[in-house]
Amino acid sequence: MRIDLAELPLVLSCLRCGFILGMVYDLLRIPRRLGRFASALADALFGCCFFGLTAATLLFYDSGRIRLFSIPLILAAFALWLFFPGKLLRLFFASVRSLFRNKLKKEQ
Repeated sequence: MRIDLAELPLVLSCLRCGFILGMVYDLLRIPRRLGRFASALADALFGCCFFGLTAATLLFYDSGRIRLFSIPLILAAFALWLFFPGKLLRLFFASVRSLFRNKLKKEQ
């Protein structure tokens, strides 16, 4: 197996694209609690962001060519964001929210 360092910028940009998509997905979790229509709208917006950012990344860093490793790298980085930093952030915000709820209940 030969490693080509010329492809390193593409690999890093695919990883960055996946992390950004994970952040966008986490931000779009908020409207999902508002109902079906908001959830469908958030899904459509995420789909547009996914295809737009992926296309822009591949166009800018690889002249629009889709390599065998580019899409799986984006999906792997997206999954890594959801399972590690994204999960930690969700747990942190959930604990902060529960602290505020408990404090409000004690004041009433």
